[in-house]
Amino acid sequence: MSKVEQREQTTDPHEDVDLKGTLFGVAIVGFFILFSWFGVWALFLSR
Repeated sequence: MSKVEQREQTTDPHEDVDLKGTLFGVAIVGFFILFSWFGVWALFLSR
């Protein structure tokens, strides 16, 4: 049983995950949605 416990400890898939690119992508999409919404709102107010 010690081999199974040892193998579970050494294989952690979340150990070396880099989420900087994910944060950047989500921020870009969020800003696009936000600016689009304000653009449509400004168009609505100008009419």
